[in-house]
Order: sequence, then C-alpha cells, then structure tokens
Amino acid sequence: MQQAHLAALNAYREYRRCTGSQSTDELVEVVTGPQIVDRIWQFEKAAESEVVRFDSPPYHTEGGANPIEVNNLERGVKYRLVYSSSAVQNSAYYAVNIQPCIAAGEEARVLTEVPVKLTVFDRRLAIVSMSSVEAESNESLLLVRSSSLLTALLGLFETAWSSGYPMHLSAQVPPALRPLQCRILELLGTGVTDDTIAQLLGVSRRTLSRHMEQLYLVAGAANRFQLALYAARRKWI
Repeated sequence: MQQAHLAALNAYREYRRCTGSQSTDELVEVVTGPQIVDRIWQFEKAAESEVVRFDSPPYHTEGGANPIEVNNLERGVKYRLVYSSSAVQNSAYYAVNIQPCIAAGEEARVLTEVPVKLTVFDRRLAIVSMSSVEAESNESLLLVRSSSLLTALLGLFETAWSSGYPMHLSAQVPPALRPLQCRILELLGTGVTDDTIAQLLGVSRRTLSRHMEQLYLVAGAANRFQLALYAARRKWI
C-alpha cells in the first residue's frame, strides 16, 4: 500500500501542475463542486465492460443505494471493488450499498485501508478523489485519461486486489451451519468488529457471542484465525 500512497501524492502533484498553469493537456482534468456527482454518474452510466474501484469514506453523496451499479451489472458490466474496512464497518452503507451490489454480482475484497479513492471505467478513464489530507479539500477530483498515470493507477488497483480479502454472499448455506452463522463467517473475514457484525445482522452481542461459541466448538478453534482457516478448508466461505 506504500506504492498506492505514493501514487496518490503523484496524482495530487499532477493536479497542482495542471491547475497552476494554463496547460491545454486534456489527459488530466480537474472537476470541482457540484459538477462532481454529475460527472461520476455520467461516466458510470456509460461504462461498457468493466469498472474497478477503491471504495472508502468520505463520499461526495450520502452513502445510499447504488442503482446505477446494479443496473450495469444486470446488463453485463463487470465490477471489482476493494473496500476499506471503514466502508464495511458503516452498517447503513453496508446494508443499502455493499450487500445489494455483491448480491447483484459485484466482486469485492477488503483491505484495512485504501490510500486513494479511485474508479476506473473500461480501463480508459480514471476518477481520483483526493482525501482532505493530501488535497486540502475533498471537493475536487481528477479525471485521468489514457496515459502512463492511468496505467500506474490500474497497476496499483491490481496489486491491492491481489492482497484483499474476498467478500461474498454464499448462495447456499453449508449443512453444518445456520444461515446466520454463515453470514457471521462472511463478515468475520472482512475484519470488522463484533459490535459491527451484531449491528449489521440485527442481533444482540449476546446472540452473536452464542453463535460464535458454537462455531468455535464445531471447528475446534480457539480464535478467529483458526476459525477462518477451518471455514476456508471446509469451503464455508
């Protein structure tokens, strides 16, 4: 992720270079203010084959449902997302955005953090939303068209993708598990806390603890890591 962090800084330097001069180079374009949401939706609706994304708060709009992605998935556009753990731990965002998109066919993985907010459409156009730390304001984004910078950003995504923990919704519940226990295992793999899991599943901590104890007993596990290994070997997750 150190490489991704450097890419974010380099993207911001490109932003400063372009805004600090009267360059007519159209490879990098700066979008600010109310145009941001409209441009994102415009490019996403026009996607033809694949969208890849680093997803992490804060968001330019309230973290609600994403009908554009669901519609794109239905018409055959492939989505691959790497979420930060902070995105997954937002129970409302997980319930109305992440979960429906995965159910619709999105391929998703999670990392502890992603150092830059990035979306690439059809490997031809990238949107880079700089964090407030690097860019002094989150009310701006970069549009990066085909260039060495775009190639580097795609490479960074693939590196992060290969390192991420897969997220999925099981189509079938293993015979040894209850549906709720299957969901618990899926969420454990994302690294979220027990409080977040209980909130996402709408159960009390006491109920969650009881199911966790049953899972540890079945797996003969003493901790989360051992439970995850057992679940993976048995193809529960």
